[in-house]
Amino acid sequence: MLAGCGAARLSAGTPIAVQARPARLGADVPAPMAPGIRFLGALDLSSPRRHFGGLSSLRWESGWLHALSDEDGAWYALRPRERGGRLVGIDQARTTNLLDSDGAPLVGKRKSDAEAMEFVHSCKARSCSPSAVLVALERDHRVLRYELSGGLPAGRPARLGGMDSWLARQPDNEGVEAMASDESGTLLISEGLRTPGGEAAALLVSPPLGTSTEQTRRAQDIAVPAPGSMRPSDLVALGGGRFILLRRSWSEAAGFAVAVEELTLRETTAKVHEIIRLAPPFISENFEGVALRKAGDRAFLYFIADDNFEPSQRTLLLKFELPT
Repeated sequence: MLAGCGAARLSAGTPIAVQARPARLGADVPAPMAPGIRFLGALDLSSPRRHFGGLSSLRWESGWLHALSDEDGAWYALRPRERGGRLVGIDQARTTNLLDSDGAPLVGKRKSDAEAMEFVHSCKARSCSPSAVLVALERDHRVLRYELSGGLPAGRPARLGGMDSWLARQPDNEGVEAMASDESGTLLISEGLRTPGGEAAALLVSPPLGTSTEQTRRAQDIAVPAPGSMRPSDLVALGGGRFILLRRSWSEAAGFAVAVEELTLRETTAKVHEIIRLAPPFISENFEGVALRKAGDRAFLYFIADDNFEPSQRTLLLKFELPT
């Protein structure tokens, strides 16, 4: 059965070709994963389209994976092909380019360094189609809200307020790297800003960002454990104050390492525990995006890698199933 069957039709954007080659998990021994997690395939993606890559955030919506590039506002929608539950290819792909809040194209690294996205649902159960999408950018630190048209972001976005003082404290190229919303609010996690205790600085904004312009929002500082050299790279909500946090690190000696953690909010702090670890000899790359897909009582995670537009790196797409 194809995962794309029954997927919502996207009428916006430009169709592009995306090739997918199978990739191996790595060593012929079990990867470090929590009990019950299953690996369901890996793909190495490429495209003849110039500048395909740099994918820094990922979301699942209505049968499509949406990936956001950190250069020139490029947005990609990928419809995966699956067989027996395993990821085997890409059926369709479309792309569009985002505008800035002044109506100008997002061009140049300082203006277009997008690192996180989150769809905005008007219904609490998130069972309805989204009405908008949020995009967090660094260097020029800001969060933009785009209306959706034909399933993709379109038009001139609104620049969201209420976070200006916190955003102004972000290091230049280490700003909001992870952002996700659940019923409690929108959680934003900084890559480089630290609390006095050395934790990663985060902000919980309630009610969730983008849901209403008339409500008074409350912003609460959150401390997220920051073990070792691992830096946050994306976040997705499980619901009920629980999230999946993706982290990655790099060193010249060891290359890339990836940690996937379950994060649980507890008042002004967060508790985390690791559920997946990917490092050599297992498949590893600069993974910067995570998406959650629910199908009945089953839940799946997809991960996307940012190749930094370097020929030595790859745009990898992975799939795992979480235990029920």
